Amino acid sequence: MKTSKMTSRTSENVAVIRSGHRTQIRPGFTTHPTTGALEASHAHRVKVLRALNSEMRRLKFMLYLSLPRLYLAKLSLAIQYSALRVKRDLQRTSNKLFGDFHDFGPKS
Repeated sequence: MKTSKMTSRTSENVAVIRSGHRTQIRPGFTTHPTTGALEASHAHRVKVLRALNSEMRRLKFMLYLSLPRLYLAKLSLAIQYSALRVKRDLQRTSNKLFGDFHDFGPKS
């Protein structure tokens, strides 16, 4: 399974240092103590936005590529459904015309 760039960046081990009321995760990144929100300096914020935008574009492209596969799966299910309906209708018609032939065993 391929790991994305964002996954590899977020899975890095970071040192947590307490500084006043905020927890500093890396230089330029802090977490707000009450909300837990990650705050970044302006220089880091631009890098984070670029990384998120590239990850979003990659995800949108992957979803776009999976769309034909989903349409083919839907078509396959529709064909199977139609085939089962035809089989059911033929079986009902043959049962009405000729009776049930599948009950050859003794009746209890």
